[in-house]
Amino acid sequence: MKRTSAEPLGIDDPICVPHVDDEPGYGDLVARSLGDRIEGVSVDCETSAAAALETLDAGRVDCIVSDYQMPGWTAWRSSSAFASATPTSRSCSSRARGAMAMGRRPRDRAERRCRARGAHEPRRAFQVRMVLSGMEPISRRSVLAATASLAAGGLAGCLDSSDGGTSTRGGGTTGGDGATASGGSEPSTTPTDVGLPTRDTPFHVPDSAKRLRENVVGGGPGKDGIPSVDDPQFEPVRDVGDRINPGMPVFGVEVDDEAKAYPQYVLVWHEIANDVVGGVPLAVTYCPLTGTAMAFERGDVEFGVSGKLVNSNLVMYDRATDSRWPQVVGTAIEGDFQGASLRQVPTTWTTWKRWKVANPDGLVLTEDTGSVRNYGRDPYGDYNPTRGYYESTNFLFAPIRESDRLEPKAVVHGVRSSDGAFAASEAVLRRQRVAAGTAGSLDVVMVYDPAFAAGVAYANPDGASVEADGDRYRVDGGERVAAGDLSLQRLPSFDAMFFAWYAFYPDSEFVLEDGDATSPSEVRAR
Repeated sequence: MKRTSAEPLGIDDPICVPHVDDEPGYGDLVARSLGDRIEGVSVDCETSAAAALETLDAGRVDCIVSDYQMPGWTAWRSSSAFASATPTSRSCSSRARGAMAMGRRPRDRAERRCRARGAHEPRRAFQVRMVLSGMEPISRRSVLAATASLAAGGLAGCLDSSDGGTSTRGGGTTGGDGATASGGSEPSTTPTDVGLPTRDTPFHVPDSAKRLRENVVGGGPGKDGIPSVDDPQFEPVRDVGDRINPGMPVFGVEVDDEAKAYPQYVLVWHEIANDVVGGVPLAVTYCPLTGTAMAFERGDVEFGVSGKLVNSNLVMYDRATDSRWPQVVGTAIEGDFQGASLRQVPTTWTTWKRWKVANPDGLVLTEDTGSVRNYGRDPYGDYNPTRGYYESTNFLFAPIRESDRLEPKAVVHGVRSSDGAFAASEAVLRRQRVAAGTAGSLDVVMVYDPAFAAGVAYANPDGASVEADGDRYRVDGGERVAAGDLSLQRLPSFDAMFFAWYAFYPDSEFVLEDGDATSPSEVRAR
């Protein structure tokens, strides 16, 4: 389906993607993969440079996927042809048999506003790039095998299917009706049958499960299209040397004297690591679009990436009941566990340099994940220095609600209770060192940890005074202690991009300016 560049886009218009390759089998694979993972995609396969140029001349396209090694169709010619047909184009590379995927920039101010609101048009090329970046490298043998099997309606296991069967540990696959390929059926499960630890009292979630479900969108790759790390491998911090950039973000988890770090550059490709820390099975999770790293107890259940998002946030699923859990709320919005909240474990977002100084005897996740990924490249941008999506004020998917009280990607440090939430600007916390408020009926106090350049949250039900003293703190005038060692109950808190926190918790109490950094005594006096 072709559209001229002057025609406006509708929400139901297909995503038009020409695929240029002189071997038709590759086009069939890409078309099938994109069709499985992205709703409303239309792929036209062209096998010659001349045919590709005619396609570009005939009408506007959203994204072009091209083999830049094809005779007569170099990367330069592919880019030039696309730029001529759509003058506001840009290109980026993907890792499917040396393919290049290019998508349009917004043409005018109105379209840029659509991008800022996460409307459908700007994310079209992004969805295609994310699917391709998640594909394993394709060999000629796999193409021939898959092409032959397409006639029988299957992909012979060369690519994952978002709506087809999912792997089971017994070696078969489970279809939508629960039947397995090896015969028999999977027994039905209920929360009482599943060893998944949940909170006695669920976290506060302002929106109903129904409203959150209605705002769930596809992020590009399908279910398990972004593969979790299910057999994580680690190496001692002391043995890493200079392999990891000192400024690289890592997500630290400490349980019973065991300290593990999960580098952002690895987890950005997987989003979930099913691990055990200090003898406690955990799902260590990271959502790059909302800047949230969180760990949850998982018992004997593994978690995976559903391929869905709400408020741009990762929607996880458990592999016992297929319940759906948006990461930020840690609460199931669909499935057998709907309404239940996971038990959260504190995480620390810091840099590799800071983490290894504080934890020289710790462990760090390696690139030995069982998946082939380009770990030297972040598909969203970079944190060192900050650029791309992380620096932009735009976001890819529209949140339920927005606020102009803070820049969308500014970092807040947040905590929630069973009846409320509290968040402080990271910049304010860094300057003021102490911020206090309430998360519903729970008095909380946050302090800034200079060792990790991170926030730490505590419950403060008795209104104890907390004051900074050099690089340490005093509670009720007591001895000087580090930020992580206050004589108060530690709460699982986490960093988040402001737009995401506000989308989920608009009823939070906020400390967003220096004057808002209320002392514990002032909180008690309210």
